[in-house]
Amino acid sequence: IRSANGTGSTTCPVARNCIISNNLGKTNGTDNYSRGAAVFFGQWGKMYDTEITANTGTQGGAVMIGSKGDGGAILRDCYVHDNHGTSTGGGVLSFGGIVERCRIVRNTCDGDTGGIRSTGGTLVRNCLIADNTSGTASGGVYAGTDDEYAYCTIVGNKGPKHSGVRLTGSNLLV
Repeated sequence: IRSANGTGSTTCPVARNCIISNNLGKTNGTDNYSRGAAVFFGQWGKMYDTEITANTGTQGGAVMIGSKGDGGAILRDCYVHDNHGTSTGGGVLSFGGIVERCRIVRNTCDGDTGGIRSTGGTLVRNCLIADNTSGTASGGVYAGTDDEYAYCTIVGNKGPKHSGVRLTGSNLLV
């Protein structure tokens, strides 16, 4: 599933009660189709009550939210599990928007962050982030500038540098 913003874009796409599985994102070196192997959405995409599993991509093995600080993109009540990223964000890679009441579990990444890699004002609220694994950095969470994590349970993640949470950037609220 892909949505974007800008000229010729889909506005406010909504996906609800889906199962999205077994997708492989590839890149030819000139596009970004490897980002969010199963789901890539931009400024206003919304996804609710969806299971996203067994997908592989370079950045955002399962989901990439490309929303820059507007809070319009929403991933809510989703089960993101058993996905793989080769570069960053085995489960979720987010550049803003809201990730709420999601279970982000058993995702892996060869690079940094098995669970969720965020920056740009992402709000992560009431999520379970558990049993994710990273090859080079944080197993569970890698949070960047202007992000907020509230009422989350982060447990059982594994990474060589930061098993649970890595905080970088400024204006973080955890």
